[in-house]
Amino acid sequence: MKIKYEIEEYDPEREYMLVKFTSEDNPDFQYYKSLNPPDFSKAKLIELIEAVGSVAGGYWTRAVQHEKECPIPLEGSIDVEPENYMAQEIFPVILDQPDYDVWSERIEQEDYNSPYQETIGWNIINLTDEEREIQYQNMELAVRYERNDRLAMTDFIHMPDCGIKNTDEFLVYRQALRDLPEADGWPKHIEWPEVPNPVK
Repeated sequence: MKIKYEIEEYDPEREYMLVKFTSEDNPDFQYYKSLNPPDFSKAKLIELIEAVGSVAGGYWTRAVQHEKECPIPLEGSIDVEPENYMAQEIFPVILDQPDYDVWSERIEQEDYNSPYQETIGWNIINLTDEEREIQYQNMELAVRYERNDRLAMTDFIHMPDCGIKNTDEFLVYRQALRDLPEADGWPKHIEWPEVPNPVK
């Protein structure tokens, strides 16, 4: 499948891109994706565009297979056996999610199969190598978002009238945030630096 991409917004200073994906095979579909790549080198951007383009291609591939019209009547009646009726409806309890590795696994709720079902559990599914790579990129972006948010919350120290005496402590804190991507464990295991208390 041939996928076309168009970068509609490009702002490396904010580590931000908005990309539109289209396909000649499916001209009615458009897929927009906001991206925050930590690396704006040509190789990394191409790698990221290809990964997200693959996801968009999956949507289009499935969409072509779906029936455009509902394959069953919009109204109707069905014959059921009496034992399928219950004097009192049972509402199944959804069990607590089990622990799982968000970097290599995903979790799905079990199907509701019977009116007698008392609980609904969870299935843990191993990600494919391709899914792991995409998940890694998405999780790294999410962590980077949080790092950037923490930086933004202390931007006020650069205002000439901020009224804070211990700006040096904030500068050290901000540098520690900037250094996190180079630290051991990034982005899976992070020790966030402690934000200073402002002294006025």
